[in-house]
Amino acid sequence: MLFLRRNENISWGGVYAFPGGIIEKQDYYERWSKEWPEFVHREGRKYTDFNKRIAAIRETFEEINYLLVDGTWRDGLREIYLKEYKSDFL
Repeated sequence: MLFLRRNENISWGGVYAFPGGIIEKQDYYERWSKEWPEFVHREGRKYTDFNKRIAAIRETFEEINYLLVDGTWRDGLREIYLKEYKSDFL
């Protein structure tokens, strides 16, 4: 089991915990497919657990301030996200 230190700026900040939570509306495949199809359909990806994967990535970012991205993303993505999408992970 992996325990990581929670973001200092949220409740229980600084505590070591396993990042987790629930699947929220913003994690649903239908929304991502509509608003960011180039991400969802890149290289013919088809995940049966897409909502769970996005929720896990979002929860990890929200709780421990670590954004999981692949090498094709440009530097500074975290800062862009924080400026433009403060409460919406997409």
